[in-house]
Amino acid sequence: MRGVYRLTAFLIFLVSLESTSLSFQVPKNDLKPDATALDLGPNGNYASKSGEYTFQGATGEDLRIQGWGDRATRSLWFKFVAPASDQIIITIKKTRIDALKGFIQLGIFEGEQPILAKALGYPTNSDQLITSQLIAGKTYHLIVDNPREGDEIAAFDLRIQTFLVSACAPVKTVALEANGIGEIDLEGLFNLECYWPCSGLGCTRELSQSKFEASHLGDNYITVKGLARNDKTYFGTMLVKVIDTIPPTIVARDFRVNITQNGKAIVNPKNVISWRCKKTASEPAPNPTPDQGEDWFFQEIPCAKDNVGIESFELSKSIFTCDDLGENEVTATVTDTSGNKASTKVKITVYDLTPLVIKAKPIELNLGENGTVKLNPSLLDDGSSAGCSGFESAANKTVFDFNELGENTISYIIQNNRGDMLSTEVTVKVQDVSPPTIVTQEVDMFANMKGLLTIGEGNAFVKLCNDARISPKPENGGFTPNGSSADYFFQETPEIQGCTKDNGQIFEIWTVPREFTVADIGVNEIEVFVSDMAGNTASAKTKLTLIQPELPCKQQLWAIASGDWNDPNIWSDKPNGVSIGAIPCNATSANIKGYSVIVQNDERIEVESIRLLNGKGNQTVLNIYAGQITMTKELYSEQNSKVFKHTEEALKVIKK
Repeated sequence: MRGVYRLTAFLIFLVSLESTSLSFQVPKNDLKPDATALDLGPNGNYASKSGEYTFQGATGEDLRIQGWGDRATRSLWFKFVAPASDQIIITIKKTRIDALKGFIQLGIFEGEQPILAKALGYPTNSDQLITSQLIAGKTYHLIVDNPREGDEIAAFDLRIQTFLVSACAPVKTVALEANGIGEIDLEGLFNLECYWPCSGLGCTRELSQSKFEASHLGDNYITVKGLARNDKTYFGTMLVKVIDTIPPTIVARDFRVNITQNGKAIVNPKNVISWRCKKTASEPAPNPTPDQGEDWFFQEIPCAKDNVGIESFELSKSIFTCDDLGENEVTATVTDTSGNKASTKVKITVYDLTPLVIKAKPIELNLGENGTVKLNPSLLDDGSSAGCSGFESAANKTVFDFNELGENTISYIIQNNRGDMLSTEVTVKVQDVSPPTIVTQEVDMFANMKGLLTIGEGNAFVKLCNDARISPKPENGGFTPNGSSADYFFQETPEIQGCTKDNGQIFEIWTVPREFTVADIGVNEIEVFVSDMAGNTASAKTKLTLIQPELPCKQQLWAIASGDWNDPNIWSDKPNGVSIGAIPCNATSANIKGYSVIVQNDERIEVESIRLLNGKGNQTVLNIYAGQITMTKELYSEQNSKVFKHTEEALKVIKK
């Protein structure tokens, strides 16, 4: 026999809330110095009487061993001399079946030092501690604690058994049969020349367990009870290894699966492997008994099954994508709880029936140099999907010009290869971020010798493009939905180069500075600004030459622009003519047609006559803010012309 043995621990505990008939009600061994000595007998075995020990009334030493969850608060102490044994098995088991479960903490001390500890951490009925770390002949202390954090176990049984791996009781291997059951028989189990667990020819043996099933797979330590001729009972322990070598049966079927919206399909193995085992009624038996009706029998539906139970169902490939469209050969496998496997081949056919899903997002487009912008419909997409086939995209409007500046609501359309279509509304914001193109020209003008020369519009300082052609706008992107053929759209494209233009529409032209006096006669550098309808602005330098007018007195003068009465640049000696550097004098007949002329100097002006004629577009206006105009012949005013004067005396006829 060995001299030194090491230990592994098993404990089984049973908790009872009801009181039990006990050998003593107040434990005398709840402190280590009062530990109960256990006599392990000649074979190193010990078995207490039923309910011999109890936690009722037990206290604790506030002891805590590494590996325990709580301090000792309800403890019992035992001491014993370790027998010569390959292993020692300590078993704790509650006495009453109906008692509540409780927490169990176990420890073994060598002197004052704990050498083993165990705590399950959950309420239990029983536990075992198996160890091979104890040295034969040494005295050890065993502490069994039932913490007060859980229910009180009350009465329990204690058993210590030896396990000798020898020719007396060799390790027995039991293979489960097809019905999931395996058995051992005493006959031939032990070597008759070995007297174990009791001595003498009169020793009879019993096994605590001889039948095993799936729940016993692995190592099982069973008790061997020996009854000697002297009627004394001895106990030993033997190891029974339960194995399963029978592979499962497998039944599987071919399967169809559809790609879903996330672009893949996941097949559950249980949809391919038949795992629901049941029986079904068949046709009546061929020879029914007279007057007894028809005898029915039942057939089992083929399924995957095993004698110990199937642990897992697997497929060699369970995730399928667009790359797997069509038939795929896959291996289906079942594994039982013992690791035995069975496999078969199946066909999984993958289809793509993914419905169209349309998602669109608003976008911004900037007008190009030609005043138009082409929309690529794919830019509107915000995660639309159509499965494996993909989709084409289109829009019911794809070309925009300056007339559509701002937000435009259009339809975004997608179509898959099956011809299915979906549409949704989306906003396209058209912007113009390009400033106008500006080409300036130098200008000569007459100075206003009696006041300010104000330049209201700067058109004269730029070369304006005035020629354009009309051409169809090309379509862009995708298929052409109904109602958006190319000939529906048109664009205007300026052809003249070297002139002032904009990709949209010019809004205003002005100069800085705008006002000039006689002090500015000569060459002046000015800056010309051009803005478009979107607020973009461009500017360039040019020159304004102010000329001192001769101011000849003409009999007929015609207003050729709106402006100040004393501005020689607005008068010509013929309708729609050019400025001749003159202003009305006392011999002049002043004609105003379709323009607005303002008198703002506080002076007296004398002319021969004033004729206010109707213009074709703009209204004819004479506005006298200050001063006075007198006429020696007449004031002629047609119906749609207007005269504004600051006093009644500001405009009158004084014939000479």
